[in-house]
Amino acid sequence: MARNSRPAPKAFLAALAKSRTPKVGIPGSRKRVVPFSVSGTLARAAEILANPPAKAHIVRQPAAGELLHRLAIPLRLCKPQNRKAKAAPWEFSATRKALLQLLSLQLGGVPHAPLKGRPVVQCIRFSARAPDAFADSFKTPIDCLCPSRVRKHKGRAQRVPGIGLIADDRPEACDVRQRWEYAPAGAGFCVIDVYSGEAKGEA
Repeated sequence: MARNSRPAPKAFLAALAKSRTPKVGIPGSRKRVVPFSVSGTLARAAEILANPPAKAHIVRQPAAGELLHRLAIPLRLCKPQNRKAKAAPWEFSATRKALLQLLSLQLGGVPHAPLKGRPVVQCIRFSARAPDAFADSFKTPIDCLCPSRVRKHKGRAQRVPGIGLIADDRPEACDVRQRWEYAPAGAGFCVIDVYSGEAKGEA
C-alpha cells in the first residue's frame, strides 16, 4: 500500500472524496463510460494488479524500493504525443493545470522535497486497446512531478510550475517506466506508482 510522505489536510481530503470528471463518450452513442474518481480508480487498479495479467504479453517488472505513492489520473489527461501535437495551445495549458491540481491534491499539496536516490516512476495505462510502444502518454504528468522551473518564452522569463516530487526525469536521476494493462472499454484510467528506488551508490 502506498505511503504518503505527510497526511493530507482535511480540506484536501474532502475535495478528494468528491473528485469527479464528466462522462466522456461519442455523441449519440449508448456506450457506457465509468466516471472518474480517485478512490474508485485506485480500487480498480489494485483489483486488476492483484490478478494475473489479462494478456500473455503483459510483463510486470518489479520496481526497486518501497511504493510511496499511487496516483490516479483519468485517460483524457494522458493523451499520446501524436494526439497532443494536434491540440490547440490553450488545450495543452488546461491539461497541465488540471494535472497539477489533481496530483497535488493526492499528494497533500505542494511544494515537495524531491525524493532522494534514483526513484522509480512506473506509469500504467489501463485501457481496452494497447497504445503504440512509443506513444509516451505520460510525458506531461511526469513533467508535472518535477520541480518548478523558469524558461524563456518570446524573450521573456516564464515560470513553469511543478510539484517537485522527483528532482528530474532524466534517466540518471529517475527510472521512468511506461506500460499497459487491460481494462474494459469505457472503464479506462491511468495510475502512476512512485517507488523509493535505489539509494545513491547502489548498483
